[in-house]
Amino acid sequence: MDRGEILSIKTCQELAEEAAGKVIACKKGEETRLPAGYFIEKQYEKAGEVYYRVLLAERGGLAESFEILEPTIEDGYMAAIKGI
Repeated sequence: MDRGEILSIKTCQELAEEAAGKVIACKKGEETRLPAGYFIEKQYEKAGEVYYRVLLAERGGLAESFEILEPTIEDGYMAAIKGI
């Protein structure tokens, strides 16, 4: 749901799969290398460095330096409401 509107009816697994291949870890400062159409979901710390959990509209053209993350239900939900 988004603002009272049902966007889709899916299982938790199906919802997470909507974001498969579109969720990456991006070190703070490297977001300038991301293609247009991204959404920063969260900021977190890993090994003393600040990272962002990023949802991409498209993965194409990304450098291999970005770690692809396993999508969660939240990733799938954000993809649905952001239209990604």
